Amino acid sequence: MHPATIGANANQQFNAAGDKLAIIFHCPSTDVPDQITFEVAAVTTAGTAGNIEATLETVAADGTPSGTPVTNSATGSAAISTTGVKTIPGMDGTATVAEGDLVALVLTAGAGWDRDLTIKYRGGAVGAGLSIPYYATKDTAGSWVKASAHNVGLPFGVAKADGTYLHIPGLHGCFTTNITQTAYADASNPDEMGNQFIPDVPCALVGALAFLALGTNRDYSLSLYSSHLATPSQLATRAFDGDHDGGTNLLRYLRFAAPVNLTAGTTYAITVKARGTSNITLHQWDFTSNAELDGFVTKDFFWTQRDGGAGAPANPGNNFANTNTRVAGVFPILKKFDDGAAAGGGLVRHGGMSGGLTG
Repeated sequence: MHPATIGANANQQFNAAGDKLAIIFHCPSTDVPDQITFEVAAVTTAGTAGNIEATLETVAADGTPSGTPVTNSATGSAAISTTGVKTIPGMDGTATVAEGDLVALVLTAGAGWDRDLTIKYRGGAVGAGLSIPYYATKDTAGSWVKASAHNVGLPFGVAKADGTYLHIPGLHGCFTTNITQTAYADASNPDEMGNQFIPDVPCALVGALAFLALGTNRDYSLSLYSSHLATPSQLATRAFDGDHDGGTNLLRYLRFAAPVNLTAGTTYAITVKARGTSNITLHQWDFTSNAELDGFVTKDFFWTQRDGGAGAPANPGNNFANTNTRVAGVFPILKKFDDGAAAGGGLVRHGGMSGGLTG
């Protein structure tokens, strides 16, 4: 996720047969992409005929879809005439892919199309560049046009035939709105918000990458808990001064005094608690389905919140409550991954969206 997703969307209009929108990416594994999830932002004419078709294509030398299907892939198709989040399955066929293969997933207004609608391909105003994945658009009679600039992340989800979302950093999944900025102070209820997560393997947590707007009288604490839904146990906490800040809506790289070792399969929560009289602002993203969030940074990664009391976060204090279709802009920074085979590190598995950093 990236704060550049604040602002106006960019959408591709499908108002004639042959209009196209594509996302181009490297396959993260030998799992063949079968389903795409995207958002229809607006419908001007619902119409009665024509489907949106979803295909896997090879990529031409100029970086645009070649028009040639990936060998043995199939065409997914759906009659879509309403706004909202949509999923089209059926692309994998009997195709095979190799890890690192460059492919284009193409949406096309099919034959007989009499509808007029728009599909979101960028959430928010351009604020940062991403080389790949990237998108390309094509009007019926025109040529492919590649993105010249866009955000760090695109609002699409790509899944296998069983509905499991693929780990493709840069495809954030189909969040239903742009960033919501939640403002809260020490006196608010709730005044402590963040994310639950479950690591797949033993590792160590260094701190968090947080999207916050701060300033005078906007002090805060970063905390880590286990058993956050029933008698929270605070494993680490650190206070920060809101005046130590370079501007609004920026990334904060927050570290605890020392790394905290995490146990595979244990549920944790990492949170930001307001400690000042003025509001801090935390970014959040909302989704229609929890499926896109399973494995977002780790397993069962989603929003949690509580009233953490006055001043420093209470321990144990009130229990937290989860919202499993929302993500807070508080991403754990992890290192020292141990899969039981050899030493190493890297991103914990990821379900179709980017997040989580190594320390």
